[in-house]
Amino acid sequence: MNMKRILRSLNIRGAAWLSMAVCVPLVLAGCKKKGEEPEPSGSQVERVTVVYAVNHSSLSSDFPVDSREMLAAMPQVDAEKQKLLIYRTDSDTETGLYEAREVAGTWSWTLLKSYERTVTATDPGRMKTVLADACAQYPGVSRNLIFWGHGSSWSPEFSDHDPGETDSGTKAPVTEAYAYGGETDSNRQLHWTEIDELAAAIPSGSFDTIWFDCCYMGGIELAYELRDRARWLVAYPTEVWGPGVDYSEVLPYIMKESPDLTGAARSFFDSYDKDGDPVTVSVIDLGKIEPVADAMKDLISRFPQTPSVTGVSNYGRFSHKYYDLYQLAQSRAGGSEAEVRTLYTALGDMIVFHRESDTDFSRRAWVNTPLCGISAHNFAGTTSKDENFYRTLAWYKRVY
Repeated sequence: MNMKRILRSLNIRGAAWLSMAVCVPLVLAGCKKKGEEPEPSGSQVERVTVVYAVNHSSLSSDFPVDSREMLAAMPQVDAEKQKLLIYRTDSDTETGLYEAREVAGTWSWTLLKSYERTVTATDPGRMKTVLADACAQYPGVSRNLIFWGHGSSWSPEFSDHDPGETDSGTKAPVTEAYAYGGETDSNRQLHWTEIDELAAAIPSGSFDTIWFDCCYMGGIELAYELRDRARWLVAYPTEVWGPGVDYSEVLPYIMKESPDLTGAARSFFDSYDKDGDPVTVSVIDLGKIEPVADAMKDLISRFPQTPSVTGVSNYGRFSHKYYDLYQLAQSRAGGSEAEVRTLYTALGDMIVFHRESDTDFSRRAWVNTPLCGISAHNFAGTTSKDENFYRTLAWYKRVY
């Protein structure tokens, strides 16, 4: 049994399994001092892949492995045309944006810019600043964006900590709901980012593809928040084991002039499924999301009652917020396939590829099949904190 296989059993990338681990600093090569930023170069560059890693967390033991896999991918791509950048936090005091560069025949990480560690990676202002800096390194090229860390999709964590200073130098308000990140700060507090703040931090039109190497981010609520932030979304409706993507195998599919997202997603799926580990993945065309919203809005207007979840597959082990969207819609329509035919067609156009293992993450047979490849909350119209937060989301405003 290899080390990555062993690590799968120890951790997952969902909020329910967080612990207070801290990162082990990685060995760096070719680092610049703070403020010494190398000039952007490479007129031949066609595409930049940016990894935004919220890695100072309970996943810290997985990150060095993934970081080495990323470097291992570089000899397999045209490194003159394809660049790889990563934002990561290596300790309680150091955080920065790095580029994969070859020095004397060895690939390593070169520091491009340091940032104050007093601001967490989950702060929307920090995220916006880093992504803008990453885009500025090689202007006018195509880009992929990979989010690395914990995730719970739309589902809020209801943290009550003070997130502290922001990049603008002001005091951030205490916020209740967070759904991406799980970063541990120097005081061992956990920090998250709400999905609407996450979407707002991504510069519109700067990325072709967004890939979430995190649990539960394959939901319609997140997809709709990102509808004008990229054309393609790759995400997992279920949890994912701590090691996540094998970057040495997946990055070569997307680090090229015409990325093969289906090939990349299939490679990710196969790496777990061949060992009998539960896994899901979906490739979503965000340019086709509005017909899905139209179909759902029409369906909800005609069948306003909260649907029964009997016979509806749940992508989540610990939460009832991640039901299969199509099965839930069919339940809303009383099981009628004719009433959901428009939605079925729209989903087929939007979800260009999806795969699910034979069992769910609890290794039980799915309640119902086939699955559509994207989750949705069964909104019941209550006044709970979760559902009040749900009412603020773009998806709710669009279809309810």
